Amino acid sequence: MQVREINLPIQYVIELPSQRSVIVTDVVETIKAATRNGHKIISAAQTIENEIEQVVAHYFFPEDKDKAKLFRGMILSTDWCTFRAKKRLLLQIINEHAYLNGKEKDNLERDLGTATRYRNAFTHGIVTGDDTYLVLQYYEAGPKEKKLDDALWEEMELLFLRLFKTMENVSLSTGLVKSVNYHAPAGPDS
Repeated sequence: MQVREINLPIQYVIELPSQRSVIVTDVVETIKAATRNGHKIISAAQTIENEIEQVVAHYFFPEDKDKAKLFRGMILSTDWCTFRAKKRLLLQIINEHAYLNGKEKDNLERDLGTATRYRNAFTHGIVTGDDTYLVLQYYEAGPKEKKLDDALWEEMELLFLRLFKTMENVSLSTGLVKSVNYHAPAGPDS
């Protein structure tokens, strides 16, 4: 099946230095690449949230897939079941059955918080810059800016890969899945 790719307007914010010339098309392409990375961060965070919903639903209805699906649709996937609530449910399940040791659980809790902050920053923030730098401007208890450089991209990539691996382990431990082989890194156009 072929999926039609839609084209919608996107605003790019470019800071033009007053003392030198800039090739605007190069800056736009760089901002586009950073924006695509931001979309991957948002998508990865959504994948993690879906995985949490599956684990929680399976925990409450391990033998009844229809009830688990209904539980996800009626409760877990609604706007009033916040990510924070899902995270608390997941951590309670992990604690109750010792699916992760103390350090692994603490790392999961920390990583979920960090991933949420990155997701929110890219969802609500603006990527801007010129031909020498890129920043993500966002609001988190006040205006913030994060320099978008290779070190930060690598940090975010490693964060999400750790989360995928940890959630795979939780899914295996809970019996949600028998084997895991589906979290390959996304391709360049993902």
